[in-house]
Amino acid sequence: FLLRHGPAWARGEQEGCDASRGLTVAGGKEVREVAKAMKRLGIKPAVILSSPYVRAKETAEIVRQGLGLKKEYLLET
Repeated sequence: FLLRHGPAWARGEQEGCDASRGLTVAGGKEVREVAKAMKRLGIKPAVILSSPYVRAKETAEIVRQGLGLKKEYLLET
């Protein structure tokens, strides 16, 4: 499965470079809803890979927690 990160702050709304833009509050909520749907469908990945961008790492962590997976399932690329 491929999952794109949730909605992030627009460029210029947060300080720092593009890689440091995190999820908006609504973006985090949306990802939690996706994780709930994944759990209902019985999706349990062997591993979760994430880019080092903040919004991608936040998305991966929310999904990991939502699926009840241990930290070892989350790997940064």
